[in-house]
Amino acid sequence: MGRLASRLRQRIYSDRLTRQLYAIYFLPWMTFTARYPVGRQIYDHEWDALIVLDACRVDAMREVAPEYDFIQDVERVVSVGSTSKEWISNTFTERYRDEIRDTACVSANSWVDTVLTEDVDWGFWTATKESFLESHEMFSRLMARDTVLQSDFETFESIGGLGANESFGVTTAEDVTDYAIHTARRSDANRLLVHYMQPHAPYLGHIDADGNIDEVDHKPFEALRAGADGDDVWERYLDNLRYVLSNVERLLENLDANRVVITADHGEMFGELGLYEHIGGIPHPALKTVPWVETTATDTHSYEPEIETRTDETAVEDRLADLGYL
Repeated sequence: MGRLASRLRQRIYSDRLTRQLYAIYFLPWMTFTARYPVGRQIYDHEWDALIVLDACRVDAMREVAPEYDFIQDVERVVSVGSTSKEWISNTFTERYRDEIRDTACVSANSWVDTVLTEDVDWGFWTATKESFLESHEMFSRLMARDTVLQSDFETFESIGGLGANESFGVTTAEDVTDYAIHTARRSDANRLLVHYMQPHAPYLGHIDADGNIDEVDHKPFEALRAGADGDDVWERYLDNLRYVLSNVERLLENLDANRVVITADHGEMFGELGLYEHIGGIPHPALKTVPWVETTATDTHSYEPEIETRTDETAVEDRLADLGYL
């Protein structure tokens, strides 16, 4: 069963016929959840700051929690998405326009630049690319969400192309922390939402002195499929989680917020049912359940971020391709 599922997952991304078959399931799932989202909606809960970790599993958070004083209880909740695009699409909707208007958002996830725009391609999803869903407007309308625009937020900083380079092509946690602190100290919004890209691959827990990472950290799931040791890759994932949590710790020491939530947009699969990474529309607990940690933050002004003017950012398509979505 595991080998069959693994082959199916690889074919979803590499075989056009398989993607057509998967689209037959995906269409009704996305049509249903467009009207009845399945999972915890963040704006139905009280928070002053909400920190989103990308692709963070509950068991991983619980494993490293004892290492951090600001993590006490790790609750397991159901997410509204099993991928970032799905989570963003189900989270930032017209229903919560008032709350969104009072939110300052700093996001390193490049999907915000394709979803929170005027012209969203609801027919394009990574798992069903080049399928019949892309060629029929009716299907796009069925899956469409009434999402808001970036301009509807009190402040919106999209930094998905910041710090990307040939070594790993993703915004570092340090850059996200800097922009989050900078934004929080200057914004009049009553809510701050910060979306880090870690512990999503590539793993940055072992960056060398030259700012590079090895091939396993760069593409861990390709390494797993090629026979890499599963325990080693899991430890690298945990180290990437530690890397981002260390930056979250700095953020919490330079932010005033009585109610802070640390959660994730979706989880990650490490071989469950023979599947790896994350695929839209899959309601597996490894993907659809995420951590929910409640804590507080006090600005000690122990750190002053240096914000550089952003120029020559990587194109959105290139950033998503670097992460394996296109």
